[in-house]
Amino acid sequence: MSLLKLVDLDALSRFKTKLMQLIPSTWAGSTSAGGPATKASGLHWGKLDSTSTATVMTATVPSLAGVTAYYEGLTVVLRNGVVASTTNCTLNVNGLGALPIYPSTSDTRVSSAWAKAYTMIFVYTETKISGVPCWEMQYGMAYSNSIGYQLRTSYYNLPVSGACYRYRLLFTSADGQKFVPANTISSTNATASRTTNTTPIDPFGPIVYYGSTTALSSGGKPGATVLWQQYTLVFGYSFNNTGAALSMTYPAPVYLRCTPQADGSAVMDYFVQALPSTEDGKIYILLGYAYDATHIELIADHPVYYFKDGAIRMWTNAAASSGLPAVSASDNGKVLQVVNGAWAAASLPSANGVNF
Repeated sequence: MSLLKLVDLDALSRFKTKLMQLIPSTWAGSTSAGGPATKASGLHWGKLDSTSTATVMTATVPSLAGVTAYYEGLTVVLRNGVVASTTNCTLNVNGLGALPIYPSTSDTRVSSAWAKAYTMIFVYTETKISGVPCWEMQYGMAYSNSIGYQLRTSYYNLPVSGACYRYRLLFTSADGQKFVPANTISSTNATASRTTNTTPIDPFGPIVYYGSTTALSSGGKPGATVLWQQYTLVFGYSFNNTGAALSMTYPAPVYLRCTPQADGSAVMDYFVQALPSTEDGKIYILLGYAYDATHIELIADHPVYYFKDGAIRMWTNAAASSGLPAVSASDNGKVLQVVNGAWAAASLPSANGVNF
């Protein structure tokens, strides 16, 4: 009986040894992880090479440096900062071979689907198109304005002061209770000439982008899901007095020139891309930076500048906020006087020889 037990144990030991020989030493989770199971279940990050063209995309993925062939389920996440794809483009990762790209939702090869400034997910498969090796492109995401540089707001959902149309910049009204559209022109074309809205605004109030095609009548609210404090936008919808496509200098700042009012508000004029070199009685609100000839990157904070005493300075509007009237050189020698409950500049009356 004891001999039978010894034989059984010996057979079991041989079976165990044989089984261990059949198991790869690089199975997922092993001390030497990196084998097929691990690779198939992981995401590998890379980017398009600078030599990529619209039809022949090449990419480098550092984590796949030791891989000599594509394998089913290989998943790569690639950032495209080079060029937009065109119909029937191919993708070659780490020089392992150029393969056609198919969207995950269709059996038709992609057509202009991979835009520049997008990050996309690609999965290698031989089962999607009748055994033909290809890349299946999953839905991706935009970086730059769509993700990395966007800042949406849901707090400032104020009614508009007048008619508002698609893709407009909205400014805070002087009383802080409404949004003032940059213009009230209904054209859906960014190249149409637009007259700037002259409703007074708060130069220090929030400025947001209305990212919707829905027209609003006076008093309508944009809705919290379509307002952005930071965004890349087509600037011509908000400011364009040319009747043609804008031709901004880029990269360069974009300022909104305004005329300050005695009550602390400001009236919009037009955009400029340089600050003044002499006193002009205007203030300049930094909106953002020109991304190209027709787009700007709206920023979240908007400092206000003016030219005074030989230099560009930050406009704080201290005089207006304290109730003091706007004055000029023609008011030299005058004094402050309360008129109808407000400060005003008044000429000093003659004492006519009387002492006070």
